[in-house]
Amino acid sequence: MSDTEARKSLTVDQYERREKLLDLLEDAAENKQRIEEQDRTVQQITVSADMDQLGTHVDLFGNDVLVHIDSGNREFQRAASRLEDAQEDVDDESEVVELPEERRDEIADRLQDMLDAVIVRWDGTRWTDLDDGQRDVILDQCREKWGVDGLMLAWVQIGKAVNEDRQDIEELVDSFRGA
Repeated sequence: MSDTEARKSLTVDQYERREKLLDLLEDAAENKQRIEEQDRTVQQITVSADMDQLGTHVDLFGNDVLVHIDSGNREFQRAASRLEDAQEDVDDESEVVELPEERRDEIADRLQDMLDAVIVRWDGTRWTDLDDGQRDVILDQCREKWGVDGLMLAWVQIGKAVNEDRQDIEELVDSFRGA
């Protein structure tokens, strides 16, 4: 029924009710479209996402690095566990400076192992496109230039960036849920 026909044939109450129903139908159509768009976004993020999309960009002392921390990555888990063992009896990062060189080297080794496990891109180059020797050279240069303290600071920066990304994602998910 057209608007003109409704005005002629319906009572005032019926016409107002018709208008409310039409408004509700329009709102429902807009909500359906919004939900479909959100579903497409979620599907794109979760189904077709690659590491470039899942990763977190972080600037590590002038190096553009894309990292992805996968809690299920066994290499990362082992390196983190070995780092904990190497830092046993160290209550404060400032105590690392006072450790014997052998323990500092062990901590640096573990930090490098953890970096190797999470890097997706290094200065625009896919980490997996580099051979083991090239990756080792980059990690050794990081260790040489940054030192143990710099490697630890790099991990602080990575952790901060990853947490910020996760908070953004949680907010996005909450918005989908209507929270």
